[in-house]
Order: sequence, then structure tokens, then C-alpha cells
Amino acid sequence: MFSAKALLISPLVLLVVVALGHPAAGAKCVFKKSCTRRAFKCFQPAGSCTQDTSGEGPASVCWANGARLSSVAGTTTVLGRKGKPCITGTAQEGPAGESEVAYVRRGKTYVLRNNLDGTRSFVCPSGKVETYTVDDFRAGIACGRIPVFGAGAACAPGSCP
Repeated sequence: MFSAKALLISPLVLLVVVALGHPAAGAKCVFKKSCTRRAFKCFQPAGSCTQDTSGEGPASVCWANGARLSSVAGTTTVLGRKGKPCITGTAQEGPAGESEVAYVRRGKTYVLRNNLDGTRSFVCPSGKVETYTVDDFRAGIACGRIPVFGAGAACAPGSCP
């Protein structure tokens, strides 16, 4: 079982783990027909980005156009361009003890699951489960606009407004 503390920081840990690295040139977009395209359609980061290293407030990554990811106390908030609210995720424990973030947008829940075998899955509102290898997931981040904190690894350190 997870401790309460581990479960509260799991969204940040989950999001950092799944996204370190950049997709290879010509990488296949695994999210092209994914249900996640609807969930995260509003997240459209553009321009330079900053990974907040100020230590004040929530852990954050922000972009020049106002898009932002922030995580505090088990809740991940995703803002689209111009800072418009997009989707919110809450940390939870999956049925087999895996860490998950349940994102809710327009009354529909999309679950990002960090599977115990090292793969990543999205559980769509319909119940369909889409499972990806870590390499597939990394390659799909850029084309699928999947909001993950690992994207901040390519951003300049600083503070978000």
C-alpha cells in the first residue's frame, strides 16, 4: 500500500518519470487516435518555457503563451494558452497498487496509470484502456500535447508568473 505522503506527491513523480527525454526525429505519434487528444486538446504550450525553481508555491512549468502545469498536495492543474483552465488531475491509487492521476474535463474522467510493469496506460471515459511503452509515450508527448512535468527538463530554470 502507498503511504499518504507518497500518494500526495505521486502526480509529480508520475509525470516526471514518464516524460524525461525528447522524441527521436521521425518518431511515430502514438496518440494520433487516442481518446487523450480530446482530454488535453486545450493544452497548447508555445514559446519559451520556464521550470519554476523558486521553491515558492506549487511545482510549476510555464510557457510564454500562458500555458502552465502546476502540482500541489496531490492535485495537478493544467492551464491552456492565455492561462485558461484546461483540466485538473487528482492523485489516486490504482486497483493493483499502481499510481494514477485521474483527469476530469467536461464531466469526463481520463486516468493516466503508471503500470507496475513499466508501461503507461490511459483509461478513457468509455473504459477503453490504451497502453504504451515508455518509448512510445515519450515519442507521443510532442504530437499529443500530453501535459507532463518532464517537458520542463528542456525549459530554463526560473520562476513562473
